[in-house]
Amino acid sequence: MSEITFRRGSNSMFYKNSHDTEEQIELDFLRIKNFEIGISLPKQKLSPRGITSERKSAILFKLGLLMPDNRRGFWETLPFNDSSADLTEIYED
Repeated sequence: MSEITFRRGSNSMFYKNSHDTEEQIELDFLRIKNFEIGISLPKQKLSPRGITSERKSAILFKLGLLMPDNRRGFWETLPFNDSSADLTEIYED
C-alpha cells in the first residue's frame, strides 16, 4: 500500500497501491467477509536495496568519528548497491 486514508464517520479504509494513481480502493475493514478476502500482499523484496558505496563511504568518513559505537555498526554493515537510485531524487516502488 502506498497511501491509506480513514474518514471520520466511515467504517471504510481507502487505499492506493501506487503513488502514480489518484484512484482509491474502498475496503470496509470491519466486515468479516472482507477479513476473509483480505488485501493482496505487497511485492516481496528479494535482496536489500542498499545505498551506493560512494555514499556509504562518505557518511562513514564524515560522520563515523562523531557516531557512538552502537550506531556506527549499522552504517558499517549496511549493504551497498551501486545501481540503487537516490530516493530523495527518484521514487522507487
